[in-house]
Amino acid sequence: SALAPMVLLDALATLLSQPSAALSAAALYKVGSLLRGGNGRAAKGTAWLTIFTSTASGLAAAILMLSGSGALTLVFAHETHTLKAASSLMPIAALLQVWSALGAACLAVLEAAGGRDAVLPP
Repeated sequence: SALAPMVLLDALATLLSQPSAALSAAALYKVGSLLRGGNGRAAKGTAWLTIFTSTASGLAAAILMLSGSGALTLVFAHETHTLKAASSLMPIAALLQVWSALGAACLAVLEAAGGRDAVLPP
């Protein structure tokens, strides 16, 4: 049916967003803990590392989605019109993976810094 490629695409996007979400959740606690302990320099380093690794994770997910779109052709070759629709959405879904990862990491870092009445050092 026409629903199968869309469900597969949604499941893939959900699965690939999990690493950046986990990194962001861990950063929320780690950065907050470091700031409470008075170690602003380590908190800043952890914050930048989290933003970099989450964005890299989103980029890897995007590359996987774009390069894996050929696999959709093998699985759903009998539904050419649906396959074209799903394939045309793949670049948008890949971009959203990167945007989501970056946004989650930045939100976690800002939440940790703002909730502790502390400022990351320049």
